[in-house]
Amino acid sequence: MRRLLPITLLTLLLAVPLMLLAQEGETEAVDSTVAEVVDEAVDAVEEEVVDTIPLTRDAYYTLPDDQLNFFALAALAPLRSTYLQATGVDGYVLIAPDSLTDSLVLKLQVDLARLSTGDPLLDSAFFSDEFLKFDSSTIVDINLIRVTQAKDYLLVNEALQELTATVEMTLGEITDTVVATLEITYLEQNEITERRLPGNLLHVIANLSFKLSAFGIEIPREALLMLPDRILLRFDLFANAEVLPEIETE
Repeated sequence: MRRLLPITLLTLLLAVPLMLLAQEGETEAVDSTVAEVVDEAVDAVEEEVVDTIPLTRDAYYTLPDDQLNFFALAALAPLRSTYLQATGVDGYVLIAPDSLTDSLVLKLQVDLARLSTGDPLLDSAFFSDEFLKFDSSTIVDINLIRVTQAKDYLLVNEALQELTATVEMTLGEITDTVVATLEITYLEQNEITERRLPGNLLHVIANLSFKLSAFGIEIPREALLMLPDRILLRFDLFANAEVLPEIETE
């Protein structure tokens, strides 16, 4: 019995390293398997499109009162400065008060044929073959693409927010991008504002300039001293908050 003891001890001493090696091998195999799973999961996440939290935007629509919404055109030439104005701007604004630069949607539409200098004779001369003649549609569509600069990203009651944006302008069959400056003032309804207009309001002023030639409108050379190629367009409008209608689904 005593002779068997050294042999047993020797057997155990030899077996322990072997067991440790086996466990080490299994551990490495497990670690390798875990690493492969993690790598596959990371690759799957990187390949998968990450969904962002949708912004909740408030909708504001231009008011039907034409006396509140104006658009104007300024043609500043060396020999003459001509100013035209009209009422009636169709459009809407979508905006998230706490994420102004990321959420702003602005769409406007006006008809340049409604513009007037206030003088019928001057109007007929301005919109003529000698000066400015639209060969196609006079409808202008404005669509904000992105905000490129802003003083702040929050809408604060009665505070003016100044923005610079890139907008897409369509006139006739031609679309081009132009730079616009925006001034937006949020007016929360109170006992003073509700006497004039209902609901929460946005006062929006947008200024942009464009070249008539960029939209296929040519000016006779002899008229360039009185009508420049570059035109200034200004929007001044009020919009109030409304609830978007629910879309019926089958």
